[in-house]
Amino acid sequence: MKKIYLFLIIFSFTTSSWAQNFAVGNTTITFNDPARSGGFGSGGGPGRQIQTEIYYPANVAGANVPLANGTFPVIVFGHGFAMSWDAYANLWNAFASKGYIIAFPRTEGGLLPAPSHNNFGLDLAIVEVKLQALNTNTNSIFYQKVKNSSAIMGHSMGGGATFLGAANNTSPTLKAVVGLAPAETNPSAIAAAANVSVDALILSGSSDGVTPPASNHQPIYNNLPSACKTFLSITNGSHCYFANTNFNCDFGELTTGAGSLSRAAQQDITADYVGLWLDFKLKGSCLAWDQFLDSLSVSTRVVDQQSCTYGYLQPNVSINGNTSFCAGLNSNVTATLNNTYTYTWYQNNQVVGNNTNVLNAQASGAYQVVATNSFGCLDSSNILNITSLANYTFYDTSYACLGATFTFPDGSTCNSDSTHISQFLSSLLCDSNIVTSVFFGTSVLGSYNEILCYGSSTSYNGITFTNDTLFTDTLLNGSAFGCDSITTVSLSWLNEVVVNEDAAICLGENYLLPNGLFENQEGTYTFNYTNSLGCDSTYLLNLIVGTPIEILDTTIQYISADTLWVYFTTNVPADSILWMDYVFDYLYSVGDTAYFYADEPGVEGFIASFFNGGCATFLDYIIATGIQNRAIQQGIRIYPNPVVDYLFWEEDDIDFLEIFNSLGQHLETYKTHGNKYLDLQNLIGGTYLLRTNKGFSLFVKM
Repeated sequence: MKKIYLFLIIFSFTTSSWAQNFAVGNTTITFNDPARSGGFGSGGGPGRQIQTEIYYPANVAGANVPLANGTFPVIVFGHGFAMSWDAYANLWNAFASKGYIIAFPRTEGGLLPAPSHNNFGLDLAIVEVKLQALNTNTNSIFYQKVKNSSAIMGHSMGGGATFLGAANNTSPTLKAVVGLAPAETNPSAIAAAANVSVDALILSGSSDGVTPPASNHQPIYNNLPSACKTFLSITNGSHCYFANTNFNCDFGELTTGAGSLSRAAQQDITADYVGLWLDFKLKGSCLAWDQFLDSLSVSTRVVDQQSCTYGYLQPNVSINGNTSFCAGLNSNVTATLNNTYTYTWYQNNQVVGNNTNVLNAQASGAYQVVATNSFGCLDSSNILNITSLANYTFYDTSYACLGATFTFPDGSTCNSDSTHISQFLSSLLCDSNIVTSVFFGTSVLGSYNEILCYGSSTSYNGITFTNDTLFTDTLLNGSAFGCDSITTVSLSWLNEVVVNEDAAICLGENYLLPNGLFENQEGTYTFNYTNSLGCDSTYLLNLIVGTPIEILDTTIQYISADTLWVYFTTNVPADSILWMDYVFDYLYSVGDTAYFYADEPGVEGFIASFFNGGCATFLDYIIATGIQNRAIQQGIRIYPNPVVDYLFWEEDDIDFLEIFNSLGQHLETYKTHGNKYLDLQNLIGGTYLLRTNKGFSLFVKM
């Protein structure tokens, strides 16, 4: 499994392994050491000032911008002799963009006085501790952003000082040291290396003439007691090419000569190998360590020496097993066996088992195992999709004729009502049951009903019917199971529908017919329509047109006494005559003759109402010294007349209405409230007199 990374590593380090993930932010912090004096910078507090330029992963580039989400390991970097921190932009861009906080102390950077290697090593060590402490400082931009793992790394003089700072270092967060062409220092970095306990990586240019590997880099490596240490000699590499162009370093290398490898190529090699190595040491990526080892085994860019108590660390695990099983059973899933692994099993991303390389899968799902070795390195297996197959049960109902034999799916038979279970194995070898219920009968009964319109006919089995009929039809062996089929047939006809209604209007009025047209001529009108059952119906309307009578030269006589008798001296051709007092207090009588009491209060006259076919004519008389024919006045205009539900009038300013029946009885008084209609839905049919403050009229209620 490991070797699949080889060619990717060899040919794609610069484009793939170290493609930028984060923007790079930067800030300046001056740390201090109260136990010493001097240094560089100010404002750090009492004692030695250690001004430090810090670069870190951010979402946007810039000074003092917030760090990106997450926690990040720390690299404290020591610069070379007479070199400024800004010569190492290649390193901070490479490592900060990949999720590292990289700090550059600026102390001991001059030519004169000569730099103190011991103080520089102590500065590197104390910056590591103080930068880690910022993780709990709520006022710092590094609050809760610092991972508890650090490395001290340096170049040339700073490389030697790295081992001075790491010697006998008890910081719990210091995990590794990296030397880039580390120089022998005063005090001796070679001697100090013997007291460095953390893992170490040294990179050396094979053509380095400034700090020759044989007298600087190699002795430091040889003296390291680290459990795992690696020495990489970059073929044709130089001393100064670990950094960007710098006058002091490059001038010094002119006197010794540089290697043929370009600066860009040497920096790529440095970023590739140091990046993988630190990803393992500070981030815990076992895959990065295995890639590091893979590359060393085939690379022509470096020559390596290595002394480690462990080799490849990335677990390699896969699983296999049956991808299906019958319900009630299970599937054993087996993972690659390695006694150094612990196993965590997952079903649909939920933990279902631990600490064994075999899992008993009892349900459908996507199964996977994660193997962990003693270094905490993880590997996820392939995903195995397992399906639990159902045991199917089917239900069926069947029918047979009495006396026959029924055969079930499994070959069993019966000749009476029963339920039987037939058991089979499906194509997947899971149980499959068929539950069959069989019923025996002599015949199958059915019914057929048809309702027809009056005057129509229908046919059944070739026979025509025109009247209500009920019979049974037997079809021998006519059912699906070969039994007799008996159908009860019911044929019924609807009666002819004829609706006959009467309506009446007075001469000159119009009546609205059902077809939407108006008619004012007396006669019988016929309309045909289809009812809700689809049958034809007939509607007959008898329209009657009433003619008011004409009163010509009709005279009356009266007896002048306490009692006034009023009557017509000639025959009046009317259906009925109503007599009322002039002020409409009440109805006096019905017929040709009326009587009044001369001394009755308010009696000033009377009204005679003549009715013919529901149409009215009114005569108005006044009582004075005698009874005189005052005038013939027509009542108020009302419609429709006859009325069914609502009665309307045309006159304005009608305040009240009173209704009298044909016996002169006062029935009801209404206030109009400005309306010009009256709801008569609850009034029973008959002839009525309507009195208002503007006049009177007679109407017929249907």
